[in-house]
Amino acid sequence: MTNRTKSPNNTKISTFNAVFDKNYQSLRRELTAENAMLVMIVSAYVAYLNEAQQNPIADLVGNLMTAKDDDKALPHQLAAKELTDQSLLTPNVKIEQILRQFYDSQDLDVVIASLIKLLSDTANPWQCIQADFSQLQQQFLTAQAYAQQITPLLYQKLHALSIKNQWGDPLAISLLLKGIIGETHGLTLYDGASGVANSGFSLAPGKLILREIHMMPALLSRLLLTMVESDAELKILDSLTAKEGSHQADIGICLPSFGNEIQPFALTEINYLQPLSVFHAIPSSASESLWIQLYLYHLNDKGRAYLILPIGWLFKGGYDLAVREALVHHNLIESVTLLPLGILQYSQANVCLVVLNTAKTTDAFWLMTAENMLLNGKYGGEVAEQSMEKIIDFIKNPTENNAAVKVTQAQIARYKYDLNPKCYFKDPLDIATLELTTELTALADYQRQYEAAKVQLDKLLSSIAKQS
Repeated sequence: MTNRTKSPNNTKISTFNAVFDKNYQSLRRELTAENAMLVMIVSAYVAYLNEAQQNPIADLVGNLMTAKDDDKALPHQLAAKELTDQSLLTPNVKIEQILRQFYDSQDLDVVIASLIKLLSDTANPWQCIQADFSQLQQQFLTAQAYAQQITPLLYQKLHALSIKNQWGDPLAISLLLKGIIGETHGLTLYDGASGVANSGFSLAPGKLILREIHMMPALLSRLLLTMVESDAELKILDSLTAKEGSHQADIGICLPSFGNEIQPFALTEINYLQPLSVFHAIPSSASESLWIQLYLYHLNDKGRAYLILPIGWLFKGGYDLAVREALVHHNLIESVTLLPLGILQYSQANVCLVVLNTAKTTDAFWLMTAENMLLNGKYGGEVAEQSMEKIIDFIKNPTENNAAVKVTQAQIARYKYDLNPKCYFKDPLDIATLELTTELTALADYQRQYEAAKVQLDKLLSSIAKQS
């Protein structure tokens, strides 16, 4: 993937913001926030498409625009997909009908072509939006320069929307992963719950493998990644139940939806359960442990996975306990870090970062807490950049203190495989070292001293009373 560190100048940023904000607010009068964002990104994509060469979607759009009522003029997968009675449909319904028609399709290019055709209809007022983006595109030397610099700005707009609908990783999580993982040039990255792929886009690895269960975020990521000429392998599927071979990735990143129940009967003949071989019945609440095993399966023998999970997984019993025990025994945990409340921005859930490493050489790993390192971390608010820098440095360069401890397999076993870091931190008062017998003996000694002092005080008071 192309390096995306170069940012547009302030003038172009201002022009983009003016174009986007004006048109987005106009669309919101008749479209949902999700559909309005889709129209904006499709329109930005059309401006790129008009100048780009050898784009796979261009021919599909051409076929759709010229086909009209002749099904034979369409590719087979587009036949009989024309919408009926469009004059009676609202703009929202028109868009959602296209998405429903292709819901089970893996060919997102066909969906995009259908949307472009809808947006190009002269009966729609949306052509002015495409014209605005086309004028913006003319400020760049090439379509590629336009795409490389506009796409990060579109992702910024998506971040704001994602706070409400969890389409992608919150900005703080993307910054955290980018800061911890670092350089990914030439590496293969796997994301099994990619959303709009904003973290994958930010990391810009050599090869990007994306899996997403929902059509809308997959569609948006397909548009944005195509603009930057990424050859990402994107499929719409449920990663936890799909029967895929190992991708042998160097890096895995994951922020799954929390609290989703799974159907154990859907996990028959699933390959990723084999490596850890956890002999325990899988409950419907075991999704976090399944994500962990999925990522281990898709890593190569020198890979690392970075998973954002609810902290409950660190100490829950049953199947989760069995998985934690297997991870410790197989020496696969590199670190566990409690993250600050509010880092998800769209949720007040307490979460942690679990880092897995398939190439560890020692049985020790780090347990840390960064809970108090977030500045301005209000629920739904922006996260201060200096906070993220502090958290990243803390995780990358740990030292033993009252917020970080290095533990061994034997220590974890003594705590019955509880991975909550707070269980392992030393109390500043060292209360844990006190012995009951010693303290009772000391208490009895203090009691005797008190009784002796009381006798002396009574004698003194009696003497004073007699003298008076």
